[in-house]
Amino acid sequence: MESLVEQYTSDVSLFLSDKLGVCVKSLDKVVLFQNQGSKKYCGDVIGTPCTTGCMEFYRESDMEAVNLGTQFYANVKMHAGTFDVLLVNDGTFLTTIFYPHSENKTELFKLFLNYGLTPREIEILALMAKGLSNKEITSKLFISSPTLKTHINKIYKKIPLKLRAYMGDKRRSQLSEEL
Repeated sequence: MESLVEQYTSDVSLFLSDKLGVCVKSLDKVVLFQNQGSKKYCGDVIGTPCTTGCMEFYRESDMEAVNLGTQFYANVKMHAGTFDVLLVNDGTFLTTIFYPHSENKTELFKLFLNYGLTPREIEILALMAKGLSNKEITSKLFISSPTLKTHINKIYKKIPLKLRAYMGDKRRSQLSEEL
């Protein structure tokens, strides 16, 4: 198994940014490979069972981390930061790929949480800020129009008036550009 891991990781590591964390574990969760991004956040834990970081999140969420296939988690709190995490179980290895949110994005996320917005409402607000129409948002998030309108009403009740006005102006200018 060692040569298979070495071959896999040497090929993969050539294309990885240090910002992107990649960790390859055996099915019993012993760390076999980490890139520099993973070591930056998790420390050098090669050869030891993984019990923190993404594995801690999987336990807390009562989700099986060892099911075959792929699982994606957005806005995961781990290692004193916020990450998007992808776990791939190909039946031989558990490969965790995680991407840290930028400091600005994390701070903005915290700000919106302080306003009482849920992660889903923050996701919708971000899509609104990008100028997506309601139809585009419902399609992208696989939700109905009434559900989106409920979220938008809740968002507008929670955020300050200046931000509501800015969001309305941004969406109106986007609409006028499309016409």
